[in-house]
Amino acid sequence: MEKKKIIKYVVTYLCLALFAFAVYYLALPPISFYDFGFWIYLTFLAFIFSAPVLLKVRFVKIENKQKRPFKNSVDLNGYKLDMKSSKLMWLICIIPVVAVLCAIASSSFFNARTYASVITVTESVFSEDIPDVQG
Repeated sequence: MEKKKIIKYVVTYLCLALFAFAVYYLALPPISFYDFGFWIYLTFLAFIFSAPVLLKVRFVKIENKQKRPFKNSVDLNGYKLDMKSSKLMWLICIIPVVAVLCAIASSSFFNARTYASVITVTESVFSEDIPDVQG
């Protein structure tokens, strides 16, 4: 029975990898920490590859409130939510936060000196450079 389970997981993740490659091929997000499309694709990947684990989250009815059937669980109105997949949820939540921080860090507000040197400014007189238009 274990061999069938392993084959099922391997086939599932191979199909997910093929799907992720197809999405990358169609969308072609640039691989750059400063591009927001990259972070959207990374969040998509984290969600897609953690979906098989997240779909197995268990709710267990608690008869005796004193007992905790699972070490890592949260009480939800008489039910316990098994939190084995909480690390994956943190990953999915942290990726957009990092994306926003990278977007803020790469904004022109923090890189004004870098953007200021892009254009060279030459001193000139406007009336000499632009002739008068007689209409």
